Amino acid sequence: MASLTDDTRRSTGLGRLVLPVYLPAALAMASLGIVTPILALLAIDRGAAPADAALVVAMLSVGGFVGALPSAVVIWRLGDRWSLALALAVETVGIVVIAAVPSPGAMLAAAFVMGLAGAVVAVARQGFLATAVRPDVRGRAMSVLGGVFRAGSLVGALVSAGILAVAPMEWALATAATLSASAAVATCVFRLPDEPDADTVRSGLTLWQRGFGRAFLTLGVGGALVMLVRASRDALLPLWGHELGITESQVSLLFAVSSAVDLCLFYVAGVVMDRFGRRAAVVPAMLVMGTALLVLPAGSGLPWALVVGVLLGLGNGLSSGAVMTMGVDAAPEGARPAFLAGWRLVTGIGQSAGPVAVAGIVGLASVGAAAVSIGTLGLVGAGWLWYWLSTRRTTKGDAP
Repeated sequence: MASLTDDTRRSTGLGRLVLPVYLPAALAMASLGIVTPILALLAIDRGAAPADAALVVAMLSVGGFVGALPSAVVIWRLGDRWSLALALAVETVGIVVIAAVPSPGAMLAAAFVMGLAGAVVAVARQGFLATAVRPDVRGRAMSVLGGVFRAGSLVGALVSAGILAVAPMEWALATAATLSASAAVATCVFRLPDEPDADTVRSGLTLWQRGFGRAFLTLGVGGALVMLVRASRDALLPLWGHELGITESQVSLLFAVSSAVDLCLFYVAGVVMDRFGRRAAVVPAMLVMGTALLVLPAGSGLPWALVVGVLLGLGNGLSSGAVMTMGVDAAPEGARPAFLAGWRLVTGIGQSAGPVAVAGIVGLASVGAAAVSIGTLGLVGAGWLWYWLSTRRTTKGDAP
């Protein structure tokens, strides 16, 4: 994993991260912002049942879960920069396959491969930011990255809604592939000053250290519950929209409204984490998201879906960067790539379990039952994180 010198870290401001980190992240998330709202709808359009369509969405998270630990090896061998570029290129190919091969089975496989690549992208970006900024601004750096994710998702959802109003879903996917390829190119072109080459920073790869287990079983479980609720939203909102009979363009607009609320709160979340502790941001976020999902089946029609989408966006915005920040807080300096890969694995359990649980519950019962179940887990997660997160400002070494 590339690391910067202590002097460079002290002089690092968030502005210098715009081109090498935040721009590629925005392009990549705009691509996913186009793909995510229409993936289940495209699968249904190609003949899949609603439960199978939810499973296609779940493959993005399942791939991320399976690829978590191997991502540490990829990053160790290639370094942050080339790992990111390669993974983004793989995501581009996956989108092209989804657009070009009209088969739910091909969509399932392509989404899984995209998830594998996404694991490499997530761990490499998280580890790089851990070394590029000071601990006292870590929450803001991570929350800005989370805000970039949300901005990209919002732009992608708006682009998707506009394209779907006048063209087939395959056109939207072609746009997504172009954005993903652009992110790969930007990753190769833009570098931080004094950023070391992969060959000069590679050291022995440590896959496990004492203390990993306790961190994963306490904070990691809390992070997994946060990711479970977030990932479930991506499957629940389109399926609920389909059940209500609203159009594909309106579903994309629903995602856009939710993402816009996210975007308004990301920096606030970072300031709260840095000044008042991680718990002050993430616990209220889980309470809001859990409650929103619990009340989702209580209403009908697009206006009610918009209300729930706004609440989910509020909770998601309050938790911007929180899972990444908690992972970096707990990561030991000498084994950060391995720890973050393990953190990705643990939190990926929640990220992959959420849509899979939604698919299973929808198949056995209904979309409403799935929303209530996930909402309950959101409230459980709020209590878990309240217990395990310290009330003081958490920097590296404070985590259990």
